[in-house]
Amino acid sequence: AQIAWFKFDSLSRIEPYRTAYLFACPYLGCEVPTLIDTRLITTSNLVVREHPNTPNALAVDVMIINKALFDQPFPDLVLVFSDLDDKLVASRRFTPKDYLGGELAGLDLMPQNQKVYITLDLVDPGHEAVNYRIYIPQH
Repeated sequence: AQIAWFKFDSLSRIEPYRTAYLFACPYLGCEVPTLIDTRLITTSNLVVREHPNTPNALAVDVMIINKALFDQPFPDLVLVFSDLDDKLVASRRFTPKDYLGGELAGLDLMPQNQKVYITLDLVDPGHEAVNYRIYIPQH
């Protein structure tokens, strides 16, 4: 029991111990931590275009998928623009509060194996920003 208590942070994240903690914690007053593995969240279909309604702005569309076997928190997204020599022109980190809206507003956990479409609006970083990419930072 002492080992289970002192190793709670690590053991509660792996099976079969996690199941035992999920059973016991309601009686012991503890809370099992949420599983997180951002390596299993992928981005795809990144499209950057001129904003249809706002001058000097861009609309960015991207799809993310949680390929883990569990729901997990929505990740931060980092959008990077670079020039022809791959030198950084602009970069911005978006938190879930920045990009979750509509029917996704207020959700904490990203469902497994469901496509989530995200649209971001941002100021155009200029004509030198010819390359772009988006990634999920690892914790």
